[in-house]
Amino acid sequence: MPGLSGFNLASLIREAEGHEKTPIIFITSEGTLDSMPAATDFRAYDFITIPLDEAILREKVAMQLRGYMIRRDIRAH
Repeated sequence: MPGLSGFNLASLIREAEGHEKTPIIFITSEGTLDSMPAATDFRAYDFITIPLDEAILREKVAMQLRGYMIRRDIRAH
């Protein structure tokens, strides 16, 4: 993303009203995994390395959706 790093984007998401708990999954090249601990500042859910395994990405997103639905159902009762 020209002019915007993943960390900058995560910061903007966290600062946006109503998105303080939006799950963030960082996609990164294997060589940058050593910088990923900094992502904990943004409460990142997980990391995926390139080359991207679409099945793993789908499962990680599905897990977040299931968690959201469970929390929503608990709050409704």
